[in-house]
Amino acid sequence: MNDIISIIILLAVYLIGLIFIILIFNDIDITSKKRKYEKKLKEAIINGSLQNNDICLLAERWSVSHEHIKSALLSVFNDFQTDNNFSHHVPRVRELITWYEKYAPFTELPEDIKQQLQNIINLPDASESEVQLLASSLHDIYNSRQKKEKKARRINYVLGAVSIASFCITLFQSLFK
Repeated sequence: MNDIISIIILLAVYLIGLIFIILIFNDIDITSKKRKYEKKLKEAIINGSLQNNDICLLAERWSVSHEHIKSALLSVFNDFQTDNNFSHHVPRVRELITWYEKYAPFTELPEDIKQQLQNIINLPDASESEVQLLASSLHDIYNSRQKKEKKARRINYVLGAVSIASFCITLFQSLFK
């Protein structure tokens, strides 16, 4: 019986360590992608080739979430503000920040909803502020759904690990009887 308990404890420590290592590598990967995204933003601004919606396209390319776009823009703004060699790019970065704040509610929405909202804005009697509020509400609903899906995936991973652990325990018990 003591052998089974020690095997269970060893297996639990192994799984916890494995999960910890996976989380660390995931965090390192996300941080690396953010840095690369920020670097590409700077290069594109310096080259003068960056259009407003390119900031979202670059974010998709580097798998940077839309929550981190503004922080990357602010970081670029800070870098250009403090470096005299690039201070002439500050107005362009301000334009990008203003544009992103205006269109941020649209960025994470699915393409069909985004297109419909843009069509509504283009209507002659459409109130842009009301469309922005609607977009913000849809954005919140969409994010809420994504968070629920992410939570469900995590629960599935935990249940999968528990299932594997119980299978291993059952296997060890049947082998050592």
